[in-house]
Amino acid sequence: TKRKKSIRRNSCWRWKSEQPMGGRAAALSLYRSILRAHADYLPREMRGLGDAYVKSEFRLHRSVKDSRQLQQFYGGWTEYLEGI
Repeated sequence: TKRKKSIRRNSCWRWKSEQPMGGRAAALSLYRSILRAHADYLPREMRGLGDAYVKSEFRLHRSVKDSRQLQQFYGGWTEYLEGI
């Protein structure tokens, strides 16, 4: 039997900017959405670099507690995602 190739649609992965950034689940959702967008839209050569950068940035901000700084961080990545 043949398997159907699954096609990602924008609505399946797109980060909703109106979602409140409330904790780990929302951060993981944004992170995964960015990585999926990289898989869908970036050339292979750029994808490795982009994925490494995103992973590094999210890892660095994991321990940040300042809500203003987190708002700027998530806001910036949300804009980036919408621009891809």
